Amino acid sequence: MNERRAVVAGIRELQAADQQWRTEHPELALPGALLDVITSCGFQYYAEHDVTDDLRFLDRAGELLKHAPSLVAPYWTSAATCIRRLAHEAEPLRADTGDLDAREALRRVLVEVPPDVLLGRRDEEASPVLVCRNEAIGLADGISTPYRCASRISALAYFSAPDRYGVIDEMVALRERYETSATERVELAESIRAGVRRYLEWSQAGT
Repeated sequence: MNERRAVVAGIRELQAADQQWRTEHPELALPGALLDVITSCGFQYYAEHDVTDDLRFLDRAGELLKHAPSLVAPYWTSAATCIRRLAHEAEPLRADTGDLDAREALRRVLVEVPPDVLLGRRDEEASPVLVCRNEAIGLADGISTPYRCASRISALAYFSAPDRYGVIDEMVALRERYETSATERVELAESIRAGVRRYLEWSQAGT
């Protein structure tokens, strides 16, 4: 029991450190907000959380887009386009989230728009691919940390998401080692980055 508590406490410390890293990099606020929205919508495919979580992320990203300079990197430019379309399509459905049909219509918008804009697809594997691609690019572009990337991708294993390139299983193993082997974290961070680079190369070549 004590060992389990120690592991949980360690995970919380890592999560707090990740949030602190974000606080120390205000210049990444906008792409970080875009990253959050897209990954959150990807997990909404599994109804992992209430739609209000997605809407909160969406509102934050939308507000930042109003005041931030234009994004340069192609992926994040497309992500900004995605968020604007999401906000536009979600707006008329937000008024009555107490109505089950309206709430389901809103959920469908949140699930379908991001992979449609960013991947050009809406098939049953689109959402997990969206999460993997989004988080991988987030790490590769310096928008997030190795621990954040490995944690979000590995969370797909809980839903038995398809893992065509083996990146989910790889990130599960690396995340678990990162959480339990504090002395190896520098090397593990590099292993996560290397795994992400391979995944992006393979997946982009495959599409």
